[in-house]
Amino acid sequence: MSANPFWPYDLSRPFDERSPLATLAWDQHARMAEFARAAARAAAERPPPDDEGDSAMEATVLAAIDADQLQSLMSLLDDAEVVLGAFTEEELAVVDPPGESPLVPLPLLDLLPEGDARDQLLASALRSLLARGLVAVGEEPGQLFATGALSTVLAVRGGPNSVLIVEHVEEDDPSRVVVYGFPVATERGVEVLLMEESVAPLGHHEFVLRSVEGQAAALAEWLGAGPSAAPLGNGHAAGGRLVRARLDAALDQPRAITRLYAMRRDDDGTAGDGEFSEAELTLADGGPHGRWMVLFQEGDDRNEGILAVPVESLDLTAFFAGLLRLDLGPFNAALAAG
Repeated sequence: MSANPFWPYDLSRPFDERSPLATLAWDQHARMAEFARAAARAAAERPPPDDEGDSAMEATVLAAIDADQLQSLMSLLDDAEVVLGAFTEEELAVVDPPGESPLVPLPLLDLLPEGDARDQLLASALRSLLARGLVAVGEEPGQLFATGALSTVLAVRGGPNSVLIVEHVEEDDPSRVVVYGFPVATERGVEVLLMEESVAPLGHHEFVLRSVEGQAAALAEWLGAGPSAAPLGNGHAAGGRLVRARLDAALDQPRAITRLYAMRRDDDGTAGDGEFSEAELTLADGGPHGRWMVLFQEGDDRNEGILAVPVESLDLTAFFAGLLRLDLGPFNAALAAG
């Protein structure tokens, strides 16, 4: 077991560095690490679909999604989700080599140093993909193409327009989900195809395609369960002081924290620095002190503002549907009502 029981979800410390804290601490665990935010922005800066509607991602292999296939997928996702299957860390690394700060960590592969053993592991992964027909040999020497579900995974993963990172931090039970948003031109206008990538405890990555509404419902089901809290009062006088006391107690030593970072590329992504819309929130589980959705606001060098609402005041499905679109309307409505 690693010295850091939250790794790789406590991104402020490496796996072999022991935390000085015995329990979760707000100042250590509440914010997404800057290099994770930077990795999300870098992923969305890759070239968008070309004029023919195909998206190509070139790494070790080539991958593309046909425009007609995308439109058919969007119609299917109105009523269902599409499970693309699972791939191991080494399979993903051999077809899409990770950068210095990958968006999705590869903790098991990272434990293996560069050298013959690592090369042999990656070679075995490539042979497995070839044997299963998920990678095909092209006409040119050394040319490889992803096919089927792997082609869809690489194309969406390699050219998203938006990214949502969800990290649930709880001792002995950390989990991480990345949701990629991919714009698709349909007869109904431009819609968003979402692909969820989740990391299983044994290190393999699972991929599912969903609509915005389907993904919002999945996130709400995952994160919606929690302790019920007593009424918080009307927000005035003694009721207001109670709200503040419970919030402070919940943030002082939370039982679990779920970090949420959403970003969307607002320019065409073709050149120069990207222009992004961003939102960062944390769902703090304070046990008997309630569960709180906290929105971080920009502040000066000495202070950072937060806005918080009790989770029970939110329609979580509507909240996540808004967050996937970078729309905080449901959060603001709950804040105003409180």
